[in-house]
Amino acid sequence: SHPQKVEEILLRSSIPQRPLLTWNWMPTISGGSSDPRTIALEIEAESYSHLQQIAFEDIVRSALGYKAVSVEWFLQQHTSLYGILVDHLHMYPEELLLYLEVEKHLRDRSPFAHQALAQCIMAIQPDGKHNMPSRNTPGFAFIAAPIQQLFKTRSSSLSTIFKVLSVLAVRFQKAYRHSDQINWFEPFETSLPLLEDCLSSSAADFAEALTQTDRSLFDRLSRETHIAEDAMVSEALVHWQRLRNSVKEYCSGLPNLVPYFQKSILKLYEAQNYHSLMAILDGLRKYTAVGSNTFRDLAASRTDFPTSFIPPEILPLIDPSHNFVSYRLHYDQHPGIPFLQPHIREFKQRGQSVLPPILRLLQTITTSHGVNNDPEST
Repeated sequence: SHPQKVEEILLRSSIPQRPLLTWNWMPTISGGSSDPRTIALEIEAESYSHLQQIAFEDIVRSALGYKAVSVEWFLQQHTSLYGILVDHLHMYPEELLLYLEVEKHLRDRSPFAHQALAQCIMAIQPDGKHNMPSRNTPGFAFIAAPIQQLFKTRSSSLSTIFKVLSVLAVRFQKAYRHSDQINWFEPFETSLPLLEDCLSSSAADFAEALTQTDRSLFDRLSRETHIAEDAMVSEALVHWQRLRNSVKEYCSGLPNLVPYFQKSILKLYEAQNYHSLMAILDGLRKYTAVGSNTFRDLAASRTDFPTSFIPPEILPLIDPSHNFVSYRLHYDQHPGIPFLQPHIREFKQRGQSVLPPILRLLQTITTSHGVNNDPEST
């Protein structure tokens, strides 16, 4: 049942509690010289530093309605901020005008800090007209709501849900714990394109699906007659980067997927799909450069780049020297779905417009593979 799945996930994701820090920022007597924006940024930084103490496991627990010590502690620290501000403004009422301006600067920043200051102002001046925005959604909605939706919409097995959370833990760390800034109002992205394909299909089937997708993409781009050069290049590169980043993220959360991607590399090479081949290789390389993380064990672990599994003929292709000259020479003899970056750079170095040769490159691909998107053709 759904409750049993939740209980089992929470049991598996239990982690040792880290020491928690208390609220450190304190107001100073400004004497009329303090900058409200600077104060708002200081409060924002303090609030964010406390958010960074919360483990993803506790975010999941709290989102599902269970007690999470670090989440409760985080909220308590903002209650402390409220008390600190009330005491300060009671002692120095002339500072109220300053903190009315601070409140405006906090409106687009930490909703927790903003709520503490807004409630403080209302307590100090309950009859005042401050035109402060009211927030009907809880401050954690930007993370909690997507996680709650994940459990509502997925009918996957316990094992699959746990694997999804393992990858999302990596994404959470990058977005909220290893970043200098935070968007408190942008929902946490929980979509994981390709992950369920990886978990439910063979490496050969996965590679074949990628190749079909790539051919369709390049075929469509080759048929565009009014597309701008930047738009064409951008769409193809975004597609490549999305696959590269997914491989890095999935391997970081689920290191046992590394052999799976190694096998898919072989199939992509055989299919002469250099677009996805190089994206996966680059994703694996970036994964091994930064280490791996799992949902239960957030300590980084390093593995060597698995070159021993890669056939000798593939290894030269990932050498970036001289604008991937080994790849370009190989491509001239064995054309297929191209790894676009070296080709684009080569055309630019020649002083050529990128669009005409790229279109010819794409048209060669679609012609050689007989791709036809006409629904009436047979």
